[in-house]
Amino acid sequence: MLPDPLHHDFGVKEIEYLPGTVVPDSLAEHAKHWNIYERIRSRTKALETDKAEGGNGWHLTVSSPAGQYTLVTKKLIVATGLTSQPQALQVKGQDSCNAPIANTSQLATDGPALLKDPGVT
Repeated sequence: MLPDPLHHDFGVKEIEYLPGTVVPDSLAEHAKHWNIYERIRSRTKALETDKAEGGNGWHLTVSSPAGQYTLVTKKLIVATGLTSQPQALQVKGQDSCNAPIANTSQLATDGPALLKDPGVT
């Protein structure tokens, strides 16, 4: 286990695992520490995604307690479950997609090729 400077904020010694009760707060603190907290959308469901015109980014329609809205982003990362139990991503129209669709479990073997593939955005 790597040393974690934020462990002390939750009453956990540096060499101990975080108990489940403090994981959400710990993740939020890490996100704030790395300046990505404002990019996280909790309790939000992705409804639809489309490649932006010109191929430079994505339009993502989402639903949250605040309502439905569209985000525009340069990159799109989809999390489908636990890293210890890979789940294949099923996307409408993926059979006609001209770019690879990969699961993180494939990165050890396919990662270098994906990095060089111009179809990967």
